[in-house]
Amino acid sequence: MIRFVVDILPEAEAEIREAFFWYFERSPIAADAFRAETFQAIDGLTTDALMWPEDEGGIRRHILRHFP
Repeated sequence: MIRFVVDILPEAEAEIREAFFWYFERSPIAADAFRAETFQAIDGLTTDALMWPEDEGGIRRHILRHFP
């Protein structure tokens, strides 16, 4: 099986970190769920890099189901 390398833009990484801490301040359980869903989405890209639509700049993005 082919596995793809996923590059996360620094801006996206910062946004993920900020969101994690926002959830953590309110509920560590929610923060853990956010982290798990985020990693699951990223891991999904390693096996199917074309699963999400590409924008005009060639960037693929995904809105988390439980944490929009």
